[in-house]
Amino acid sequence: MPDVRELKKIKKSYEVTFREALDKTATYRVTEDLVVEYRLVKGKSLTIEAYQQFQRDQTIDPAFQKAKSALLRGPKSRQELKRMLERFSLEDSQKTDVERKLVRHGLFDEAKGCEQLVDELFRGKRYGPEKIKFTMHEKGYPQAMVSSYLGQLPEGEQDRHLEFWFSKKLSSIGNKSFQAARQTLIQTLLQKGYSQGLVLTFIERRIDRVKANIDEEKTIILDIQLLRKKLDRKAMDESEKKRRIIQALSRKGYHYSLINKML
Repeated sequence: MPDVRELKKIKKSYEVTFREALDKTATYRVTEDLVVEYRLVKGKSLTIEAYQQFQRDQTIDPAFQKAKSALLRGPKSRQELKRMLERFSLEDSQKTDVERKLVRHGLFDEAKGCEQLVDELFRGKRYGPEKIKFTMHEKGYPQAMVSSYLGQLPEGEQDRHLEFWFSKKLSSIGNKSFQAARQTLIQTLLQKGYSQGLVLTFIERRIDRVKANIDEEKTIILDIQLLRKKLDRKAMDESEKKRRIIQALSRKGYHYSLINKML
């Protein structure tokens, strides 16, 4: 049976020499993981089957270590894992061996990783279902798997997340017309991944808060002053200036009755 003739530590790895026969030795550069896994110490004997498995593991170990390091930083989909292993010159059977070893060591579980990421995106980043689906699709997780975990998310918590983004944006909405402020709030919630129907209903139920936060008369006065200052630099009569101001204010979302009143 092959036995360990010599084991030397070289920086962060080891050099292990096996005596395969009386007049034949083989030396391998291995990681500490393999030393521990096979309990390699001087004089240790391995069965032929164990030695052959060691040789297979030693061949795929660089890919295994790379995948292990990535998975310890966060979950990965099977597609991400496959893309990672493509960087190594391995046969398909060896790539399968890497995945199986990762599973055996409790490092890779696509379903568990999917659940963890969905929860992180939902509770940690407060993303809505649409953005979660998009993010998970880009990572390569199966759509059915993602939808399954999304279906388990509590609706009440989704409303609290909408309220968080709504309040945050409303507090920094700045000088805008009511319509512009409303549209900004809608776009903010849509960009966070919530469906259009849900967002519109949510905003309409809080429309009084939006109105209370906007002083349109104060805002339109500032806009008129800025527009007049800009147009005063150009050679045009007052009627043309007024026409352009009305157009600009309309584009900003001000109602014509307010524009007419303030002009």
